[in-house]
Amino acid sequence: MSDEKAGKAPPQVESQQRLPAGVMMEMVLDKLKLLDYEKELVNELKFRPLAKTSFAVPGQNINEQFFYFVSLIAFLFRKIGEDYENPTAQDDPNGVTADIIRVSNSKERGYNRE
Repeated sequence: MSDEKAGKAPPQVESQQRLPAGVMMEMVLDKLKLLDYEKELVNELKFRPLAKTSFAVPGQNINEQFFYFVSLIAFLFRKIGEDYENPTAQDDPNGVTADIIRVSNSKERGYNRE
């Protein structure tokens, strides 16, 4: 039985789970820079550049942190070819979250987690 079906994370994921949150966020930032997130999110949407603590610790403004996070997800969806618009600050967080889950579970994309 594979590790995923047994409920156990693959070895590479297990080793990353042991890293401090700041180190993991730094790794995420490196990958986002390769995707040129600074141009679309920072320059075009006027967001602050992410720091290694951006999602590793609770932010001072949880609504702002949530909006940045879902905008980042929208950016990543577009990078994989999904026609996905940026959420607005006025969007219902539950609706935005449900939509993200729906797109993430899309069988047409080939990344269904079932």
